[in-house]
Amino acid sequence: MKIAIFTHVDSLSGGNYRVVNVLRFFPRDKYVLLMPRNRKYAFIDVLTRFGGNPDALLSIINNAYELRGYSCKDVPCHIKYGYYVGKVVKDLGADILYIPHENAYLPLGFKASGINGQNYSSRHQSLAHSL
Repeated sequence: MKIAIFTHVDSLSGGNYRVVNVLRFFPRDKYVLLMPRNRKYAFIDVLTRFGGNPDALLSIINNAYELRGYSCKDVPCHIKYGYYVGKVVKDLGADILYIPHENAYLPLGFKASGINGQNYSSRHQSLAHSL
């Protein structure tokens, strides 16, 4: 089973740090981390400046699959971006999409892309429960 993990963060909060840190314990061939290009490089910048000894985490972030930039300001844009992410997940052959950060509108796009509710999980559902 391959898990796609989509994160759209660009700051170094505790939750964002934990999302990447926990991936150190997953076999790399069992997941793909998806990040918007602009947010990926912003996260690398802040992790480099404030992350202490971030070498293992930088390796994970550097290997993340780069999505097109994400800078939505309105509801339709978020839904369209969610649709785009859902299509990428399907193209990559992932069995499940995990979104550790809540967003009210991205899941509408995931659903429209053909990923049904049983194939994506948010932080309100445990990953183990989704499997």
